[in-house]
Amino acid sequence: MPESYSTAAKLIAIKNFGKQTKIFTIQGLMLMRVRGNLNYASYKQYSKEIALMVDYPFVVIIISIIPISLLKVACVIFTRIFNKKHRISI
Repeated sequence: MPESYSTAAKLIAIKNFGKQTKIFTIQGLMLMRVRGNLNYASYKQYSKEIALMVDYPFVVIIISIIPISLLKVACVIFTRIFNKKHRISI
């Protein structure tokens, strides 16, 4: 974004992008973990940025350390319960 936008406006845009794409939802974070894009090392590396984008960074920590095999099962269950029309591709 151009420098004419304030930092606060940029943060709001980033948070809104995350909400619209659902990347920072619990389901989105679980998918990132299952696909290998989120682990504890990456959380630590980007913890400051993550804290700006999500309202619940402690959940990101938990998701980042849960074994991927358990999250795969959780993703399937989560999808069947809450999102019957759109299935998750793992």
